[in-house]
Amino acid sequence: MAEEVARAARVIFIDADFLPGEARLESLKAACCPGLLSHGLRPCDLLSLTRKLYGFQGEAWLCRVPGQDFGQGEGLSPLAESNARRAAELLAGLL
Repeated sequence: MAEEVARAARVIFIDADFLPGEARLESLKAACCPGLLSHGLRPCDLLSLTRKLYGFQGEAWLCRVPGQDFGQGEGLSPLAESNARRAAELLAGLL
């Protein structure tokens, strides 16, 4: 993925998580993640790797979309649906 990210002028990561509040957009700065030593790869880790390997200089954003239940099921909870709509509004404004 680092090679694909390196070719973009702007990259947006969308992450559903157990965060409180509503959907939000965060700018990922160059120094957002100090290290790459973990078993998982967060968006800022991938961004850091892309900058080191390919000299990526573009914009990077993280859209956080809070949710409550990530188990199997049909449809979205009212909270997830509200946050998904808010995320779409934020992304439309950015693009």
